[in-house]
Amino acid sequence: MNLIDKPSSVFDEFYRPFGSLFGSGLPSRMLTENDIWMPAVDIKREDGSYVIEMEAPGFKPEDIDVEAHENVLTIQGSRSSETEKKEQDYVRRERRTGQFVRRFNLPNGCTSDDIEAQVKDGVLHVRIPDTQTSEPKKIAIS
Repeated sequence: MNLIDKPSSVFDEFYRPFGSLFGSGLPSRMLTENDIWMPAVDIKREDGSYVIEMEAPGFKPEDIDVEAHENVLTIQGSRSSETEKKEQDYVRRERRTGQFVRRFNLPNGCTSDDIEAQVKDGVLHVRIPDTQTSEPKKIAIS
């Protein structure tokens, strides 16, 4: 690839030593097509649940796997580029292809039966009920 496809800057050299802190250590524009990438995620509390919203433009439900196992929620999927598009002469290509994996710790007491997921308008929504009591309970001493 030439520099038009993957522009570089002085900051790219700055990020390189921090690989373990910042994922691969390289800005996403420097990743190759076969590298793992991570869609952006927002996590919020809403109506007694945690809601994970992950960017998933162009994904169908069958392209994404959501699994809960041993208090860890794993979201993974892949997106491949179309073969005929590879033959075209791109000047710049920013849309990512490849695999992604995101993992999140689940709240104590949460079971996989309680988790709901749906893809809508290019965003994956995962709702995880917060089964912990949010208010402390005063215990009477006798």
